Amino acid sequence: LQNQQLRKQAQDDLDAECLKKEQERACIEAQQVIAAQELLQKQLKEAEIAAQIEREALAKAAQAVRDERARAQAEKEREDAEAQRQQDELNQSIPVGLTGLEMALGLLGRHFQSDAATFRAAKRTLLVLLKNICAAPDNATFRHINAANEHFHRELGQFPGGLQCLLALGFRPLRQGSTSDDGAPAPVIYVLEVRTVQ
Repeated sequence: LQNQQLRKQAQDDLDAECLKKEQERACIEAQQVIAAQELLQKQLKEAEIAAQIEREALAKAAQAVRDERARAQAEKEREDAEAQRQQDELNQSIPVGLTGLEMALGLLGRHFQSDAATFRAAKRTLLVLLKNICAAPDNATFRHINAANEHFHRELGQFPGGLQCLLALGFRPLRQGSTSDDGAPAPVIYVLEVRTVQ
């Protein structure tokens, strides 16, 4: 009996020891799970903070790009306005008639001081234009010149004095609208009005 009690006591002690070890193992596992969850939450929070920082950096970069584009656009508009003002000032200084034509041809000639052949070609283009208008004064095709026309621009319009020759002949710049479909400034058409003699 005493032996039995000792065995039972030993078994109970062994069971208690096993139970204690299982509880300790369960406690350690629970602590590991809690630590893993805390680590995961910390990593998620850090990732969220990093993502927020990245979003803010991207937003700042995008704003900087927008600001730079706006600044460049404003600068371009300012330069265009200044160039237009200078062009208008030059154009207004050219009177209609022989005196204005002599002034415009003088500008053209000074530009071509070292290139007589191109100067002759520019004058030939101007002469053809005048012949066409004289031959058919009612033909609007000859009285409307698109400043962006490739041939006109290449032969006469791109040179100092070229457009002023048109102004001296009585052509007036006309811009249809402020911009074209692609956002560029609307092309300038030089128009010679028909004057009837009474």
